[in-house]
Amino acid sequence: MIYSPRQLANHVRLIRQKNQWTQSELAKKVGLKQSTIAHFENNPDLTTLLRTACVCWHV
Repeated sequence: MIYSPRQLANHVRLIRQKNQWTQSELAKKVGLKQSTIAHFENNPDLTTLLRTACVCWHV
């Protein structure tokens, strides 16, 4: 189970790497900028997590 933004960011990174996607490829798939994916993976905070979840929910 995932309990923190850091755990979720690590999980997203692992899934991305397992699928051999770059941050740019993942960003394109979910309608975000590469920099947003990078920020989320490297510095996950609750605000970024919520913003990213809202965008992905509508895609």
